[in-house]
Amino acid sequence: KRNEVEVNFTTNYTQDQFIVLNYPISKGFRVEEKVINGDGSITYEEVKLYKAQGGFLSFEGKEGERSYRLVYESPYFKLGCMATALGLFITLLCLGFFGYRRRRIEQEKRLTPLKGAINDVSQLFIPPVRRT
Repeated sequence: KRNEVEVNFTTNYTQDQFIVLNYPISKGFRVEEKVINGDGSITYEEVKLYKAQGGFLSFEGKEGERSYRLVYESPYFKLGCMATALGLFITLLCLGFFGYRRRRIEQEKRLTPLKGAINDVSQLFIPPVRRT
């Protein structure tokens, strides 16, 4: 995915302890533990994050060799993409509607005769006036 940054790491502790990462805590970060299922498939379970040492990411690491991944996904990225797409769609719709309307008005102006204009060719020939 383009909007995600991922860091994989492994720990090997003799007992459970808190792990502090050198990343500031903010929206978009999550830590997932790698779990190998009985059928050999790999899944990731999200781990609860804590604020430690003045604002760094922290989580409880379990004993033994464990693999984790730290994932950062830009908050509101998907919402921003949807809003942008909706705005572009509305803009194109408006441009198409108003462009069609303008062409239609110009076409009607060309086809509609002007008031007082000669609408019939017979009006072009004025009979001569007899002087008596």
